[in-house]
Amino acid sequence: METRQLVEASATVITIATVRAGDVYKRLDKPSYGSERLMFGFVTDVMNNGEAAAITAVEFTSEYGTTYEPAMKVFGPDTDLVLFPASIEEFGVAISEAYRRQEQAVESARTDLLHKETVLARMDQVIDAVKAPAPVVQIQG
Repeated sequence: METRQLVEASATVITIATVRAGDVYKRLDKPSYGSERLMFGFVTDVMNNGEAAAITAVEFTSEYGTTYEPAMKVFGPDTDLVLFPASIEEFGVAISEAYRRQEQAVESARTDLLHKETVLARMDQVIDAVKAPAPVVQIQG
């Protein structure tokens, strides 16, 4: 990702970034609730028809309390987008943390599934016992 700044006569700073497929970046995301969070992204495609441009990317966050699921994003020509350069090392640390947390979530889900299967097996035993005919006892006398 190549970034350049231009200063206009009115002292407005314009930043122009050249983004290519394969670039990694970070950006601030403001969800509808809560505080801003840092998102990491990997540019999958840059589309340009001469008039408008759009970017597709895979994004994730490594912040605690999130789902850590990668999300496909499309940023169109009307999207007010501010990207910050990220190094491969920085991206690697963030995705490693997200990956580790996802592994923990998978292990927790496996444990939960095992527990639920055990409960279901016990319920099957009770249902089978209720369906079984009562033993016939003959009294002689």
